[in-house]
Amino acid sequence: MRRFLAVFLILGWALAAPLPNVPNLPDGTRVEVVGQNLTSKYARGTITKKVLTLTADKARLPSLEKVNLWLAVPNNDVVNIVGIVSKDGKDIMLELAKEKVSFEDTLREAYGIKIEWKTP
Repeated sequence: MRRFLAVFLILGWALAAPLPNVPNLPDGTRVEVVGQNLTSKYARGTITKKVLTLTADKARLPSLEKVNLWLAVPNNDVVNIVGIVSKDGKDIMLELAKEKVSFEDTLREAYGIKIEWKTP
């Protein structure tokens, strides 16, 4: 039972861990979801009052497509994180430390940020 509890706590900590090289995501942080070819832009948005509003041309991202997630934190360099769009096209599974972690869950649990999707 102790092992199970220890594994559960470690796993929970890992899932709630901040993104690498991104200790915080303050208001004004810009986010873009870009295709691997770097010419396809799927969504973009800005964090305001703990909400990331992402605008995308379509209601969903292209299912199972590999993408780059660009995070431009004010007064810092742009951070690129590679991920794969979820099957339903509503989330990005980030490839971090040989694990796949939900972008939406990471924002909510590690930074207290909610995602809202909208189309133009």
